[in-house]
Amino acid sequence: MKVITTFFFIENNDLERIVIETVNSFKGIEIMECVSDKYSFLERIGSKMPDIVFMEINDQVDQKLQIFDMINKPLFPIAIASDDSYAQRLMDKGFFDVISGPITKELLASKIYKIFKMTKDIVERFNSN
Repeated sequence: MKVITTFFFIENNDLERIVIETVNSFKGIEIMECVSDKYSFLERIGSKMPDIVFMEINDQVDQKLQIFDMINKPLFPIAIASDDSYAQRLMDKGFFDVISGPITKELLASKIYKIFKMTKDIVERFNSN
């Protein structure tokens, strides 16, 4: 079975803890790395090829979108935002999904499960060719 790999760009320590604990509760998902600043993100993401990238976008939206434009796109980029007012803009920029609202373990787990189910077969097919 192919392991789904993830990479995180999360600046908020509380959100980082929730995301890591939630992702670690899933079998078949591996956390490659979690960074909290844009410089580390840009430096490290280039040498990784994660299946899913979680990117916190709660402030400095334009700057975060510029950073997103600078990377090679992962198969499934996921935005995490406390406000859903710019969710459509994020989707239009190429994000696969947006997790928004007050981020709880339950919300995150249900979204990750949905994404995992949707992406697992796609990633396995993509990597088998």
